[in-house]
Amino acid sequence: MSTLIPEYELRVSEILVYFEFLESLLEKDAQLHFPRGRKLKYARCGEDLLKILKANTFLILYNLIESSIRNGVAKIYDAVRSDGMSYVDICQQLKVIWVHKQFAPDEGRKIENNAKRLMELI
Repeated sequence: MSTLIPEYELRVSEILVYFEFLESLLEKDAQLHFPRGRKLKYARCGEDLLKILKANTFLILYNLIESSIRNGVAKIYDAVRSDGMSYVDICQQLKVIWVHKQFAPDEGRKIENNAKRLMELI
C-alpha cells in the first residue's frame, strides 16, 4: 500500500498544530511562559519574531508542496519501473519526468560527462 497519502496527511496535521500555535501568539495579550527554577518568566512575542514566524509559514507550506510532488513523481516512476516499462513505452509527459529523475546533473562532473550519462540512459 502506498504511504504517500498518509505521509501527506501527517505533515498537514503537523502544520495545523503550528498554525494553532501562531494563532495563539497573535492574540492581543498573548505571552510566552518560561519556567526558570522556582520563578516563572513571562514575555510577549515581539513584532520581529512574529514576522519571522509568519515567513516561516510560507517555507513550511512550500516544503509540503515540494515534497508531495517529488514523492508523487517518485511513486509514478517506481510503478513504471516495476511494470517493466521502458522509456519508449510511456507518454511524452512521463518521458520528461523520467529523464529528470534518471539524469540529475552532477555539479562536480564535467558537462561532457553529464551529456554522456544522459545518452547512456536514453
